Amino acid sequence: MSLPSLSRPLPKGLAFEISDLKMLQSWAEAQSMRMVVELDHWVEGEEYEEVLAFYDTDGAGLRLWTMWRASDHFVVMPMNGRAWRASAVPEALAELLALRS
Repeated sequence: MSLPSLSRPLPKGLAFEISDLKMLQSWAEAQSMRMVVELDHWVEGEEYEEVLAFYDTDGAGLRLWTMWRASDHFVVMPMNGRAWRASAVPEALAELLALRS
């Protein structure tokens, strides 16, 4: 008797490195934003180990961006507009800073 396969496909989004999480958290605090780590996130049938959500803290608490890590890049998805890729967290933060200005 054979057992059914319990393997699942690899998630689309991977967990962030601790150093990247610390950098992103510090940046969010400096920008008066709140960063939330959402674990085991599912969107339209795709699994993400970790998704970062960035919220505005001036009253409304609106979600501004979502970010996840793929195998070779980072994806930033604004709540309005198109998603874009960055090769590293500092590159993503530079672009986000330009958008905040």
